[in-house]
Amino acid sequence: MVQAYDSNNKPIGNQTIQTTGTPAAINLDVEVGAQIDADAQDAAMIKVSIVDSNGRLVPTASNLVTFSVTGAGSILGVGNGDPSSHQPDKANYRSAFNGLARVLVQSTMTPGKISLMATSPGLTSASITVTTVAPANPYPIL
Repeated sequence: MVQAYDSNNKPIGNQTIQTTGTPAAINLDVEVGAQIDADAQDAAMIKVSIVDSNGRLVPTASNLVTFSVTGAGSILGVGNGDPSSHQPDKANYRSAFNGLARVLVQSTMTPGKISLMATSPGLTSASITVTTVAPANPYPIL
């Protein structure tokens, strides 16, 4: 633990950094679009994190994560921020880079739920749901 003091020796802040354990599970969070339009154009961005048994991001994790979707949507693309990655952006899998990846799911024309499942050998799987609703203006002016 590191502690910071002002010029009067009064504590003004502290920071604790802990070493993570080995990768244990996948964590999914909707970054953008927990509810999207059912217009076959809208999409939600989902953050994929590889975490240890205490739920801490493992920054050295590079596990291959496979995605599957059920319901009113499909996988639009995947990514991980690794500029040297040769994995396709249009796929149902992606290796984590620094413990992170991203998957985009796209709506269909049918309102409902998009369920995304993420799996990786040796890790606890995760799932998340995005809701799709009928658009307020189904015929936008172009």
